[in-house]
Amino acid sequence: MANIVVKPADAVGNALILKDESGGAVLTTADSGSTLANTTLTNQTTFTTDLTIASDANAVVVGPVTIPNVTVNGNLNAIQALDVTGTINIDTGGSLNILG
Repeated sequence: MANIVVKPADAVGNALILKDESGGAVLTTADSGSTLANTTLTNQTTFTTDLTIASDANAVVVGPVTIPNVTVNGNLNAIQALDVTGTINIDTGGSLNILG
């Protein structure tokens, strides 16, 4: 299947807004970034591929979760149990916080 690309016109302030059945905004984009609202995200309990957090990114994983290898160049918050079966690599500018 080919990619589906939806892009607002090139002008400051234009946005892409996805709404639910009742008309509530679920995903809204801005000139930089986006907002998710009224959304449930499911967490994988077992990753089959490595997890890499880019230097300009922040991420959260909620455990218990098993990941083969983790590379943190930005910021990663792990909540509850984090099981890394291989290697954890934290770059000089990266941070890993384990809570719970």
